[in-house]
Amino acid sequence: FAPVKCAASGRGKGTLPKSHSVLSVDNTKLHVTAFKNADDESGVIVRLYNPTETEQSFNFGSDKAIKKVTLCKMNEEEVSGASAENAIGPKKIGTYKLEF
Repeated sequence: FAPVKCAASGRGKGTLPKSHSVLSVDNTKLHVTAFKNADDESGVIVRLYNPTETEQSFNFGSDKAIKKVTLCKMNEEEVSGASAENAIGPKKIGTYKLEF
């Protein structure tokens, strides 16, 4: 996986900060494989892949307060009765809905 890079093209006339974090994951062993609006438009979907041989724990971070994190299936249906555990098993994909 290639790291995400951005380039600055010079300062505009606006007042935006020099940096802003929409989302961060505190475990560098995990790969963000998807970041998109939820199909029902109730939040964003984040998919993480754990390529390692061991379970990996993590936390989401953002400059904006995250109100709710829900564990979902790949089709974005909530996993009933499941808590959004902050760990992904070895060689597994985790799908999460984040509501801001």
